[in-house]
Amino acid sequence: MRDTAIRDSLSASAEARHEWPLHGIAQDITRAARDIEIPVTVPAGENDVVEPPRVLRDHLLPHTPHATLTTVPYVGHLLPAEAPGAVAAALEDFRTAVQR
Repeated sequence: MRDTAIRDSLSASAEARHEWPLHGIAQDITRAARDIEIPVTVPAGENDVVEPPRVLRDHLLPHTPHATLTTVPYVGHLLPAEAPGAVAAALEDFRTAVQR
């Protein structure tokens, strides 16, 4: 999976790499986040420089009523590729907590 993510990232055109930060990632999702009515966890890589945990905590969680932030240590932006076991464990912990 890691190799696929790297290959896909490198295969994007220069135009796509230029446009994504300007239009894709900059899209305001606060209205949609406010409409989420179920518990969710937002996984974040401790060393993520694209969407750092502090940015998610400060700018996403306040708009998502039932959200919690789960920070996965020692990883960056591609959590499932960098730490699949840690991501699976965090999701299982969240599922268990929600079922209580």
